[in-house]
Amino acid sequence: MIEGTDFSTMTDEELKALMSDKAHNESMERIRAIIADSERKLSTEEVESVIDDASSLTDVEFDRLTKQLASRLGIRVGTLRNKRKERQRRAPRASGDSGDGGDPAHETRKSVVQRLNERYFCVENYGKRFRICAEEIDPEFASDPDFTESNNRILVPYRRDDFRAAFENKYVTLYGPNGETRRTDEGVIWIKSEYRRQYKTVTFAPGVKTSDSVYNLWRGWSVPPAAGDINLFRDHVFEVVCSGNQAYYDFLLKTLAWWFRHPNEHGAIAIVQRGAKGTGKDSFVRALARLVLNNFLAVSNPVHISGRFNSHLQHCWLLHLNEAFWGGDRGAEGTLKMLISDPIIPIEAKGIDVIKAKNHLHVIMSSNSDWIVPASPGDERRYFVLDVSEKRRGDSAYFDKLHKWIADSKNCGALLQHLLHEVSIGGFNPRIPLHTAALDRQSGHSLCGAEAIWFELLCSGLLPGGTKLKNGEHAVTTQSLIEWANKQNRHRWESNETLWGKLLGTNTNGSGESAIRPGMRFGKRDHPRRWVIPPLAACRALWEEKRFAPDAWEYAIQTNLTPEPQEWTLV
Repeated sequence: MIEGTDFSTMTDEELKALMSDKAHNESMERIRAIIADSERKLSTEEVESVIDDASSLTDVEFDRLTKQLASRLGIRVGTLRNKRKERQRRAPRASGDSGDGGDPAHETRKSVVQRLNERYFCVENYGKRFRICAEEIDPEFASDPDFTESNNRILVPYRRDDFRAAFENKYVTLYGPNGETRRTDEGVIWIKSEYRRQYKTVTFAPGVKTSDSVYNLWRGWSVPPAAGDINLFRDHVFEVVCSGNQAYYDFLLKTLAWWFRHPNEHGAIAIVQRGAKGTGKDSFVRALARLVLNNFLAVSNPVHISGRFNSHLQHCWLLHLNEAFWGGDRGAEGTLKMLISDPIIPIEAKGIDVIKAKNHLHVIMSSNSDWIVPASPGDERRYFVLDVSEKRRGDSAYFDKLHKWIADSKNCGALLQHLLHEVSIGGFNPRIPLHTAALDRQSGHSLCGAEAIWFELLCSGLLPGGTKLKNGEHAVTTQSLIEWANKQNRHRWESNETLWGKLLGTNTNGSGESAIRPGMRFGKRDHPRRWVIPPLAACRALWEEKRFAPDAWEYAIQTNLTPEPQEWTLV
């Protein structure tokens, strides 16, 4: 029956356990065969037989196959669970007991501990508290073909009392050396066992070999690197994501390669995609997500970034903010900047003290809004902003081909091989981002106060309350600028003499040195005190030097002025 096994030396209990293990393995093989043979229609007898087989699986094994098996049998998941429980209640016990809960009669204290160790473990210091943690199958992705059993797990912490309560109705009958029996719940057996799985702490250390006493949330790359053809993906990145700009393409690929070759460091900058719906922004992210599935997170709700509880970021390596952020959200601005560039970030789970964790986030942002990120004019270093081309928008045949390529794990392995070994990044530093025209547009949207007012005046060519001087110069008082701004009723246009003085004059710090955002250094005239404003072209050139250069001044604020003003117009 089992070749090479000497049954004569076995006790009755050992023989019973061996036969049960063999039956268990055969049940698992039959269930997998039924799931694989998805075309054949099952008879009622076959369905009942499969449910019988499922009742012999451990809870962990059953949880892994629940959705697939229920779908194959044509019944609801809840119905399958209930039928399995009913079969287990009817199963005979060694002591003659047929009470609720429990496992087959041959189960021993050791087998209970081994079975629970598959799913649970203790952590001595989890946010400065003792916790029992479970490796749960994430219900959000249980039926996603991109996720396998090995990487489809999330970490759920339990307090000791909650864990004990979960096992109060799950009993097992244990046998003593003299044949005596004792009925106890599984949770007590496991939690008091010296063989329970236990770690000193939990960490997230991508690409790092941690000690056996530390539980590492890093799951590794989802596919092995391998040689292959990635031309379809590279063409999409070049033609669509980078709009055919070779410099942007080179910088983007080097940034991705640097990320994947330094997995234990944070991304340093965020890749920002701005473009219309259906242009291929998500397709770019989807391909990268396939390389790191269990440590990838896509977020569309700003609360998941700026909210108090953020434990979902603890084991996240690739974070996609998909329409999750608006550049004018001042409350979340500081949090976003911290996630992109700070080496240490706070992590807080419900019921757990705040802990400090090393930042391993690599952020990609996508949106079809005009204003996505709060970009500081002239000195922004956190964002690599790209305007995505509409070249392939609505081309369903193209995207079907691209998505089919992404779904093939061999192609994803080739992409990983390219990023890990083929892209040259000698001397590359992602902390010095490439300046793009799209970033300048984000800077224009991010202006506030006197800067926003002055930028609009430069775009429109209007000069409120000004008087004409010689040599094309004009004079204007601070009060006339403030009054004009107040009439526009813009909520972000805080305007006062101090702000105008810093912008139009010499903006210095306390030691007299030029500030990070220097002023325009315009002169003044007395009686009354007025700013001397150079010609419009000179003022625009000065803005481009000290802040940023718009693509075209007349379109920078959508004024639709025709033709573009070349001289100041007094209003």
